[in-house]
Amino acid sequence: MMSKFNKISIKLLVVLILCGLVPLVLFGVYSIQKAKQTSIDTVLIANQEIANQVAGRMSQYLQNFITIQQALSENLETLKLSHVHNQKVLRSYSFKFDEINAINLFDLQGKLVMSSEIMAPDLKPTEYISNVIKGDLHISEVYQSEDLTPTITLALPVKHLGNTTGILAIEPDLFHLWQLISKIRIGKN
Repeated sequence: MMSKFNKISIKLLVVLILCGLVPLVLFGVYSIQKAKQTSIDTVLIANQEIANQVAGRMSQYLQNFITIQQALSENLETLKLSHVHNQKVLRSYSFKFDEINAINLFDLQGKLVMSSEIMAPDLKPTEYISNVIKGDLHISEVYQSEDLTPTITLALPVKHLGNTTGILAIEPDLFHLWQLISKIRIGKN
């Protein structure tokens, strides 16, 4: 039979082991949970930085087209060239910038006045004409062009002496944007 002293020593030993082991186990569980949360937070921050970088590149890409479009609009209105010469200006812009599929000029009723395309497309900017006439920039949803590349339509008003005289719509090819964004590598940027 065990003596009272041995029973007390065993109980004391168990209490001492538990007192040392329980904090270690709790600390281990807490450390694992904290490391897991830190890893998740780090990935989320990195993903947000990549998303911001992509959004910045997309914004810059589209802003370049808007700037080109504004310059073209000013050229068409201030130069007051003949219809044939204006057509040549549209085609010149379209050929000069590989990323542009087409440039179209509409009157205030939405009728196509001229196009950079040799075969004038059958387009009606009815869904956005009223907003563009008011001065708003229109950016369409992405759609597939005739040559099967992703594209959008950017439309803005053509103004002369502060009055809207037409709508200039440009169709940039988004394939170039896709190539630009594909250069972003997760973990390498």
